[in-house]
Amino acid sequence: MSDTREQTEIFSLQLTAALARISIFMIASAACWLIFNRFLIASPEGFDAVRYEYFARNGLPEVFSDSSSYRMVSLLENLYKYTPYYWGYIFFIGLLSFILSCCDSAKITRFAMFSPISFYYFAQTGKDGIAILSMLAVATISTGKIQVKNVVFVGLMIGLAYYVRPAILLFLPIAFVQFRYGTLYAILLSVGLAFTFMVISDFYQITNILASAVTSYETGAETAILRQYTFGYEFNAVMSRISLLLFSILFQPFLGFVKFYNSGELYLLFDALCVITFSFLILKQNLLTKFVISSVPYVISIGYASPYYHFRYLAVAYPAIWMYSYYSLRPGLLYKDANLCIKKNQKLSVS
Repeated sequence: MSDTREQTEIFSLQLTAALARISIFMIASAACWLIFNRFLIASPEGFDAVRYEYFARNGLPEVFSDSSSYRMVSLLENLYKYTPYYWGYIFFIGLLSFILSCCDSAKITRFAMFSPISFYYFAQTGKDGIAILSMLAVATISTGKIQVKNVVFVGLMIGLAYYVRPAILLFLPIAFVQFRYGTLYAILLSVGLAFTFMVISDFYQITNILASAVTSYETGAETAILRQYTFGYEFNAVMSRISLLLFSILFQPFLGFVKFYNSGELYLLFDALCVITFSFLILKQNLLTKFVISSVPYVISIGYASPYYHFRYLAVAYPAIWMYSYYSLRPGLLYKDANLCIKKNQKLSVS
């Protein structure tokens, strides 16, 4: 009886500690987002997150009502029926993070969930925070023991991520295969998905639709140049995107500082600081080579599916890639390398 009571007390303390960590992380992230945006986080023009927040408060124009890109507005509108503006979303993301923490008994997602990349995206009323959590949820279930609560939560996360960001379905199967069977099989899957995308896009002219859907929001001179030289689905453009994405961990932080210097937008400084901190942690842990190798399947998928170079498309996968790089054997290519993730997760779950 005393053992049961002691275990209950320990479990209660663990839940309280997890809730405290997540609360502090989310409040700090939100505070930085507010400060770096000069407390102007809702605007009809500009960065995606501020436009979603504005339309959630003031109504979505009819011209955007049928666009899947603005489903995030519908989610925010429903949240704001019962919660205050902006902080209702922060509570929602914090709640999802807490549930993921409870499902991940081994806590292997903890440092990925609290990564600098997550710190930047969780505070934004955009689709990226949900995309990051969905990938970590898939990674958890692919390495841990199958439990009903985990399956239900992962299913809900996948459904939510697909609703606000349908393109995340390119990443989720790759994440599952990589964590379960290794990067080599994930690369093969990404090549298969890329081939399927090319066949389907030729038939349905998807590439033309994607290319025509490019917007001019948040495109400074540097971003415009990169998009110009990587735009399209010709071989050279695709290879250019893949090359840039593969090594974006090295040059993107400096590009962020250049964009901030030229535009003066403080949120770009917040972005650059978070990315360079993330890059510093990768270098400090001597994970650069394995991180680049582990990112290959995601890079291939984006290289073929995206109409131009856009770092944010890959950034949402960075926390999961970091987690895999940290827990797998070097270089993380084979099944036995990924199997270490499974063994560590299940061993930690038991302990």
